[in-house]
Amino acid sequence: MTDDLDFAGSLAVKSDQLNADDLRAGPITAQITGARVAKADAQPVLLKLSGGHMPWKPCKGMRRLLAEIAGATSAKPWVGKWVTL
Repeated sequence: MTDDLDFAGSLAVKSDQLNADDLRAGPITAQITGARVAKADAQPVLLKLSGGHMPWKPCKGMRRLLAEIAGATSAKPWVGKWVTL
């Protein structure tokens, strides 16, 4: 089947979170200053970052890595830590 599917709308940047476009100039290092669970989102964890950056919504694989590093699934140990993205 060769339906013409225009997916241009799916390429738009979500302006409520940190995106790859925000890292085009290079990596950023920021402190995690807060954490909360986002409502009904594919990426339910929202981590607030220092330096005026948009919040970071880590993907499932990154959340698993953060949980392994912290030794807990609570976001409390992450707050105050520094990350380079």
